Amino acid sequence: MTKDREKESQLRNATEAAQAAVIARQQFLATMSHELRTPIAGMVGLLEILKKHLNTEESRIITNNIIASSRHLHLLVNDILDYSKLEAGKLKLELRECSLSRELNELFRIHCIAARQKGLNFKLSWKTDNVKIVVMDPLRMSQIFNNLLSNAVKFTQNGGVEVTVDAYEKYFSLSVKDSGEGMDPSVIEHVFEPFKQADSSIARRFGGTGLGLSIVKSLVDVIGGDIQVESEVGKGTIITVNLPYQKVRGFEEQLPELDIHYHGFNPVVMEWIDMWQAHAKKTKSRKRVDIVFDSDVIKQRDDLSDNIILISDKCKEFKRARGGLIELSLSPLFPDLLFDTLRNIEAAQDDETEHDLDKLEGHILVAEDNAINRMVFKTQLQSIGLTCHIVENGNEALTLLLSQPDEFDLLITDCHMPVMDGYELSKKVRELIPPFDQKAIIGCTAEDLRVNQDRLELTHFDQILYKPYGLTGLHSVLAQYLTGKEVDKVNFWREHFGDEAELMASVFVESMTDDIAKLKDAVNNISTQKQIIHKIKGGAAAVGIDDIFDIAVAVEHATLIEGSIPKDKLNQLIKCTENYINKAQLITDSKRENK
Repeated sequence: MTKDREKESQLRNATEAAQAAVIARQQFLATMSHELRTPIAGMVGLLEILKKHLNTEESRIITNNIIASSRHLHLLVNDILDYSKLEAGKLKLELRECSLSRELNELFRIHCIAARQKGLNFKLSWKTDNVKIVVMDPLRMSQIFNNLLSNAVKFTQNGGVEVTVDAYEKYFSLSVKDSGEGMDPSVIEHVFEPFKQADSSIARRFGGTGLGLSIVKSLVDVIGGDIQVESEVGKGTIITVNLPYQKVRGFEEQLPELDIHYHGFNPVVMEWIDMWQAHAKKTKSRKRVDIVFDSDVIKQRDDLSDNIILISDKCKEFKRARGGLIELSLSPLFPDLLFDTLRNIEAAQDDETEHDLDKLEGHILVAEDNAINRMVFKTQLQSIGLTCHIVENGNEALTLLLSQPDEFDLLITDCHMPVMDGYELSKKVRELIPPFDQKAIIGCTAEDLRVNQDRLELTHFDQILYKPYGLTGLHSVLAQYLTGKEVDKVNFWREHFGDEAELMASVFVESMTDDIAKLKDAVNNISTQKQIIHKIKGGAAAVGIDDIFDIAVAVEHATLIEGSIPKDKLNQLIKCTENYINKAQLITDSKRENK
């Protein structure tokens, strides 16, 4: 009996030690990834600020490539933490709407540059498809193909890399083919095991941890896709991944105001243009655009319009503007660059300028201990019309809010700060400052809180910004809780509905107010809540309010996966809808005042 007890005690001690080691490793990885994400976030924010002060297209393209490389570095940092999460079965997908073409092509351009630097060819074959917006986890998708493309470029010394994309109604297929060293069957059998590489010299010759393909396989499994590997020593490797998504919309009614003339013979260009123009109305008022394949065509013809796009092999910068001429790369051709260029011409926008974000109104309190991030916050908030007061820790923020509870419209707080962190600050604000019951608290962190869902659900944040997030990401979150400038509120309804603006705004206010009231009353009835959320989504789509529509879609998909309606996302939908109700109320109120 004594020996049995000793064995039990030893086994218990060994189990406790193993569990402690796992916890220590996870804490170490979480801390390291947080420390790495913080400077990356500052770098991306500063680059976005710099880009606004650049005057040439070439400078913007270079800056965009630096930003893309920074985000690439962010993906590599994620790999460190994700392996631990995948092992523990704690990785959760963050489904949201995204542009499939933009997400993938931005990644392709990074690796195209890397391939060219090695003297390799980079070929992209994207078959024409009517898929624009999909619901999936774009971060995990990017991690998968970032690893595959990195390996393809890394292990190829001569020849090149070829990427093929086929998008369908419910999934897309992407294959990466290289002319590298290849693998024999015995290596392929273990290629998805962690820390496995074809031979022991690979790490010395090429670097890397050996985690890449293991993470790829695990992520593909979590998403519900599949992966196949074909390889032959001395000839190269083909890896094909199929990933599911939910298609939201295609290119229906895209570019209806353009009359596009293609003076070339490339079948891929012709197919994309035909698909984008499938629903264009044949009217004389359409704006003419001429797409040519050679600069000589411009010199030889005198019947071209003022809107000319040159697509040729000679353009090595992907996209550049020279005078009134826009040049795009043909080898490879990136469909998103061609589409965005045409869309800018249709909207009569200068192709060398960034799209301006709508200005918001409000006075924001920011708690952030990092000096660089404080400067980034101040510049970003001012650029979108907001004023702000910035403090260095949670205690300073709480003291200020207790003395001036009505001074601020929203609180942004970093989660990890000295003296008092963002978690404790948000808790005390909710407990001690009643005026903030109806105001949003936005958490901001470089930590991946998806590792610990319980902790996320216990926070008092309305939403969390994950660093690095960028100006557009910040604006999209704040726009859900803050009103826009008075002129913007009215102009939205005027521009969309003309003489019917007051009527449509009135119907929207009445309908959405009723839906939100019913949604709040049905707090314990999931079935009724689902029906109301679906109705709100349809109403938002009908009037073109993407913010409400996108959040409603996110709520529906999260509910489908988790089996219950996430409280944080439901509150986000309610606050965003109420914000737009208040905006619409302005135009109905102005009509009454004019009578």
